[in-house]
Amino acid sequence: LDVEAVHAVAPDANIVYAGAASCYDDDLLDSLGKIVDGRLADIVSNSWGDLESNETTASAAAYDQVFQRGAVEGIGFYFSS
Repeated sequence: LDVEAVHAVAPDANIVYAGAASCYDDDLLDSLGKIVDGRLADIVSNSWGDLESNETTASAAAYDQVFQRGAVEGIGFYFSS
């Protein structure tokens, strides 16, 4: 749905799909890290979520780190709510 919405709003946008190997944090972080490290996008849209109570302090810190690295590169991260 995100891809369809982006295409409707910005039909000339270069859309890159970067899927994770699974829905587990390690794989999601790996995929996000590849986007940041390769500077593959200016905007990252995500349509997944989890209960905050399911996240560990370590996983929250890992996500925070990748988002901060991306922000330094000018990459915006947008998640569904």
